[in-house]
Amino acid sequence: MLEDVAGLDETDARNMLRHGLAQQGEDPLVLKALSHPNAQAPAATLQDAINIYSRERVKDDKDKATRLDRIVSRMEHVMGSPREMKLDDLRRSHGIWFVTTFSKTIAKPTARSSQ
Repeated sequence: MLEDVAGLDETDARNMLRHGLAQQGEDPLVLKALSHPNAQAPAATLQDAINIYSRERVKDDKDKATRLDRIVSRMEHVMGSPREMKLDDLRRSHGIWFVTTFSKTIAKPTARSSQ
């Protein structure tokens, strides 16, 4: 992109490109990469994994989308925001803890009295 900008030094070209993309509603990570090209890439989060799963597996299936939304909502309730959970930090123990905690929050079916 920067190769097409003539008459400006690289810093000014980056700033001009970043400003134009920001006005068009570009992803904030792209804008950050333009501002700081040598910065380390952000760590992948659980939200990133959810987005990829949704895009590849759920697609336009409303039933699957509803199921995924319910699971993510329950996960947020028990574990916090998936945007803040780095995939590198998650362990099997987190999954076990989620399942055991979540199973305690589900209402248990009661036996109906015979009439």
